[in-house]
Amino acid sequence: MNNIALGQLKVKSDGKIGIGTLNPTTNVEIFASTTKFNRTINGGQTVVPIMFDWQYQHPRIYPNTSHTGYFGNPYVWYSGSFDYVLYYVSCTHVSDAKYKKNIVPLNQSLDKILQLNGVKYELDFSTLGIKTKEDEPFGKMQMGLIAQDVMKILPEVVKSDSVGLSIDYTQLIPLLIEAVKEQNAKIIALESKINDNSKLKSTGNGISNNLLSAMLGKNVPNPFDQNTNIEFYLPSTIQKAVFYVYDLQGKQIKSISITDRGQGNIVIKGSELMPGIYYYSLIADDVQIGIEKMILTK
Repeated sequence: MNNIALGQLKVKSDGKIGIGTLNPTTNVEIFASTTKFNRTINGGQTVVPIMFDWQYQHPRIYPNTSHTGYFGNPYVWYSGSFDYVLYYVSCTHVSDAKYKKNIVPLNQSLDKILQLNGVKYELDFSTLGIKTKEDEPFGKMQMGLIAQDVMKILPEVVKSDSVGLSIDYTQLIPLLIEAVKEQNAKIIALESKINDNSKLKSTGNGISNNLLSAMLGKNVPNPFDQNTNIEFYLPSTIQKAVFYVYDLQGKQIKSISITDRGQGNIVIKGSELMPGIYYYSLIADDVQIGIEKMILTK
């Protein structure tokens, strides 16, 4: 029978060492609620770099309150698995150029981002074997991506280990930055095209007289969340007219043939589109009458 009060240090014949217990069952067994590891330097100055704590439902390792503890520094830990991590200041990612080689720019970032699907979910702690009341607040209403889906598009950000698949979300940040830049370049190109068409129409260059009076109005209301109305005017001499809607990538997502002449209007139903920014245009007898931007909100 163990006597904890007398079990200061026990070395068994089989080599097992017990601290605080007379009957260690592993190579080194420490029996204590909280264990501090001290070391002395400079002739007796005591430093407390780290403590192990068993008071919570799982063992914890944490630096002491005087900020003299280290977790891995200056040596690099290969990996670590945690239920929950809280940063009081910030978490940084080593990004010095001296640690990098074979640097290449990211291409087609927008196309990859558009293929990703963000989801909302609850973490199933029972599958990890750590379901406790303390864990429940951290498992509800999570937002993220599904690793199996991301693997098909960006396998380099998905990691696999004994726990399962995980995603390095920090690697998505440069991809998002380049995607925004690609999208901005397309917006600038579209706006430039709008300005060019406006100048062309205002001067009448290259447009027949029967098209000069044609008009495409701005949608009202804008932004809109249900329906929006777009007025137009087409002279009776126009043979063919088509109304188009494009997304920010320039992809045509809707077309409407216009048979009315004179003053008319088109109603765009918000239920037919996803929330976002769109461009619409009116083409009459193969000439672009105008192009405008509309915003659909949730």
